[in-house]
Amino acid sequence: MEQIRISQLPTASDVEINGDVEFVINTTSNQTKKKSWDGLAANLSLAFNARTIGGAVVADNMDFILADATAGAFTISLPAVADAEGYTVVIKKIDNTTNNITVDAGAGYAIDGSQTAIIINQWDAIRIWCDGKSWYIH
Repeated sequence: MEQIRISQLPTASDVEINGDVEFVINTTSNQTKKKSWDGLAANLSLAFNARTIGGAVVADNMDFILADATAGAFTISLPAVADAEGYTVVIKKIDNTTNNITVDAGAGYAIDGSQTAIIINQWDAIRIWCDGKSWYIH
């Protein structure tokens, strides 16, 4: 069985599966998960890095950010798209204030066509993915 290492999440065009492949995944908690891929069936689980924040931060790959704007509105910046191909980020507003969470792609870059996305209401969330050129809400 061939073993491959993936430093960031692959897109469908990044990995070609021929025969049996074993994925070795080192999570942020340094736990190694091994899963096999046999043909078209896979049982592969990827863990998000969950963290609660109350102020400006730069998101990272596989972040699940619980955003608490109780102290005031703030901005979550996304990594530069050239460095973020294949990245997925989830952001959820957990407070019930009128303070907004702004998600910023950075100057010259977009999230579904706009530089920013705004999360207004408690329990609203966005999941975004980068193709190396832009960010997309899905």
